[in-house]
Amino acid sequence: MISYRAMLDEEYDDYLSYFICDYSAEIASSYKLSLEAATEIAKREVARDLPSGPGTKGQFLYCIVNTVELTNNHIGYIWYSREHDADQIFVCDFYILPTYQNQGLGKLALAELDTHLSNSGVRQIRLRVAIENRIALHVYESSGYRATGINMFREIGKAE
Repeated sequence: MISYRAMLDEEYDDYLSYFICDYSAEIASSYKLSLEAATEIAKREVARDLPSGPGTKGQFLYCIVNTVELTNNHIGYIWYSREHDADQIFVCDFYILPTYQNQGLGKLALAELDTHLSNSGVRQIRLRVAIENRIALHVYESSGYRATGINMFREIGKAE
């Protein structure tokens, strides 16, 4: 069984270490930037979106816990945002730690998101996934998510 527990302040630095590294790599790959430039962008965006860390209003950071293990150790993270009284959320980050991947826990954690939100007035979950991330695409699609569009970019002055 999977549950969510609010991320503790003392867990936030570990989360940021993972997230900045992962998000920087995605930015660098998607937008053809150096890892250094992408890391600066990732840090700026996190500072903008999470100025108060886990306590930032409208931002929800949770540790994903496998309650079968009977420990409080987490197996991953989920971060979503919600505008005041909006009927939708946006999943900013969803991550299962490598040790726990390929065990079906990602699908269980996404199912738990529905349960977690069931009495909150939320009717829709949105997210973005990098097109190269085939494993995540499979997990989302097999959990009932569907593609709604494709993000695109082009550098000015560089026709390809």
